Amino acid sequence: MHPESGEQAAVDCGRVREMLLEIGSGGEAALAESLQRHLDECPACSREFRSVETLVRLARRALHTPVPEEVCRHLDQVLFGEGDHGG
Repeated sequence: MHPESGEQAAVDCGRVREMLLEIGSGGEAALAESLQRHLDECPACSREFRSVETLVRLARRALHTPVPEEVCRHLDQVLFGEGDHGG
């Protein structure tokens, strides 16, 4: 059942969530026709898909952003105590 219209969808929302996780974790990037059709018809899943796309894009960008040295030093101090680096 489609949660917003009460109609039976070709792909149900649960399967769409599984597909979104597969895409978000590096699975097949191309959307299957049935998934695209569901996203076109289901505002809730469409919003969730856009959220996953944004999260993946931000995560990829973060992987390529160097952490400033002062942030690393601060993290060392917070995590290991000043001057005590576990060694």
